[in-house]
Amino acid sequence: MLDLPNSLCTVIMAAGKGTRMKSDLPKVLHKLHNKTLIAHVIQSALDLQSQDHDIIVVVGHQREKVMDSILEDFPKNQGQIHFVTQNPQLGTAHAVQQAVPLIQELNKEYVLVLSGDVPLIQSKTLRKLLPSERTSKPTMLGTVAYANTDTPYGLGRLIRDSETQNLTSMIEQKDIPSNRKDLEDIKEINTGIYLFYAQSLMEKLPLVQNNNNQKEYYLPDVIKMLIPQVNLVEIPFTEAMGINTPQQLSEASDVYLKIATSKICPN
Repeated sequence: MLDLPNSLCTVIMAAGKGTRMKSDLPKVLHKLHNKTLIAHVIQSALDLQSQDHDIIVVVGHQREKVMDSILEDFPKNQGQIHFVTQNPQLGTAHAVQQAVPLIQELNKEYVLVLSGDVPLIQSKTLRKLLPSERTSKPTMLGTVAYANTDTPYGLGRLIRDSETQNLTSMIEQKDIPSNRKDLEDIKEINTGIYLFYAQSLMEKLPLVQNNNNQKEYYLPDVIKMLIPQVNLVEIPFTEAMGINTPQQLSEASDVYLKIATSKICPN
């Protein structure tokens, strides 16, 4: 069994501006039912193990405002919540790279990576990624949470071997060639939620290149380097919804109410 207090830290990416929200407010500080998006994510992480679970938040745009909001929302957890700065923002692998010195200092065995704009993720779902909860071999160096959706446009896709169904690669929407409808039609999407063996993560991060259409350093490229020692865990698409626009925030609000209702009145 994984000894959570001594073995796990969580990195939450929250540095982006969120221009599509059409607001001066940092995206992660928009509210979903009277709680900021980032507060929902932090709470789910803390619910995995409320004591001695270190949370590293990667801040950037309006960093002071984001930090103040988090510390105000979690006054009892200030010793567990740490901040690192990503400036400029050069992609998800670059974001996690900023947390590496602190991960090393904390001496954690596993690193859970979440996004600050995915507020519906539940702690019971995250628990499925942990070594004590999954059936994969303990030699797995990375775990990817994926989801199925009939509307995958704009999201990264999982690519599997047609015979074995094992993961062979992942590709971002903006990197899909215009003549590859087969990739466009893939319904399995990368949720951006990962669990890494810390040593492997820190070894591979410096090797990530920005040879893509966005010229960014992608965290999924670390996963590609770890194949075949990568585990896949399916999670509900509703919990993986990222918030990038006011419309998506409204849609998430409806889902949030359904999740809350199901907890109050379980089937």
